[in-house]
Amino acid sequence: MTRSALVLSFALALALPALDVGCSSSDNGGPTGAGGSATGGTTSTGGTTATGGSPATGGTTATGGSSSGGSGTGGATGLGGVTGTAGTGGSTGAAGHGGAGGAAGGNGGGAAQGGRGGTAGAGGRGGNAGSSGGGGATATLMLTSTAFTEGMMIPTAQTCTGNSNMSPPLTWTAGPSATMSYGLVLHDMTNDAVHWVIWDIPATTTSLPGNLPTTQKLTTPVMAQQHNTFGSDGYYGPCPSGSTHTYVFEVYALDVATLPSVTATSQTKTIRTTMMSHALAMGTLSGTSNASR
Repeated sequence: MTRSALVLSFALALALPALDVGCSSSDNGGPTGAGGSATGGTTSTGGTTATGGSPATGGTTATGGSSSGGSGTGGATGLGGVTGTAGTGGSTGAAGHGGAGGAAGGNGGGAAQGGRGGTAGAGGRGGNAGSSGGGGATATLMLTSTAFTEGMMIPTAQTCTGNSNMSPPLTWTAGPSATMSYGLVLHDMTNDAVHWVIWDIPATTTSLPGNLPTTQKLTTPVMAQQHNTFGSDGYYGPCPSGSTHTYVFEVYALDVATLPSVTATSQTKTIRTTMMSHALAMGTLSGTSNASR
């Protein structure tokens, strides 16, 4: 063998081991290669498995808090107060037209109780709209006249002008079945004077003609008694002497045939109050006057 061939053979022998190592490396990098323990190095791990940390909790579950709105009680039930009792009717005092029950009588309560009469409660019997005294009759009569109508001027003939003093014709509707007589009154509402009263009118009578006799006891056209506040017995009409006053004719359906404890000398206000205390029903007719003698 020539010197050149020996050099070439020796060079090939050196080269072949290097080529074998490169081809026999495996994925495990383990010691399988020839020509020595050619480990591919420590198997590369991806590092400690990365945990995301403790599982992320959203935090303590948020509670909305107690959702009760509280016990909202409306408070103690309010009491309406003690039911008031109406004033009882006074024994005196004249009833007026459309007025209140008055100082003595008091206004009738809506559900009050008391003396007989009183459309809306007690306050004494009689006096549909008394200024003092009775709280009102239990029914209403209709009182009319052919001489004048409600709210109009009272004619001169029915006033004191020229000393005429003629009683007006008056008609009224019948009272309740228990009515035993009627009474009539002329009441000056402006100064609370009772001009004229007539009582013990029979229950079968529901009208009076005009210009009644002026005697204390009537026998015609009806049985009755009458009195005025000016010292005589017959009708005495309006006489306010130039100022305008309001006057009311009142009719009462009474529960007695003869008005008790009343005489021809009794004051007109006392007679009227006695009527009110026995009234089952009443009616009114009002007018105005500025008459002078």
